Amino acid sequence: MNKDQKEYIDKYIKENQIEDTTQQIRDLLQSVQLTQEVRIIQDMRRKHNHSTVKKMCDKKCVFLTKSHPKLYEKLLSEDYSTYTESLNITHEIIKLLQDIECGRTNQNEGAYQFGLLCKRIYIDPKLSTDQNTDEPVRNISWNAYKCQILSQHAS
Repeated sequence: MNKDQKEYIDKYIKENQIEDTTQQIRDLLQSVQLTQEVRIIQDMRRKHNHSTVKKMCDKKCVFLTKSHPKLYEKLLSEDYSTYTESLNITHEIIKLLQDIECGRTNQNEGAYQFGLLCKRIYIDPKLSTDQNTDEPVRNISWNAYKCQILSQHAS
């Protein structure tokens, strides 16, 4: 995060009276539990079939099942690419949490980094596929566009 971005975030925090929960995040140490249970899932997936993995992980990964059920479901996905992608994202999120917990960053800087991660995961791929369309780009005036839309609705 550069100086301008940090100043913008600081200004936003003050204007919107954002509560700083950095210490609560540090006290909870969720990265430790997440790391342990993600390792359990990885080990189980290597050793057992899917139905066995699900049964065993339901018992051994209580934190994930209760606190992060959507993540848990993705990590247990039978689709290998979904599992791999979820695992990579989870490791990046755990790294962000560890940075907050160890005092290398605070909640707001971590949230900014998380936003960049989400952008990279969800927005950037969509932009790159949208830009690779074969449709020709043409300049059109507002009036011509409006007439075109009206004629489409009239038909």
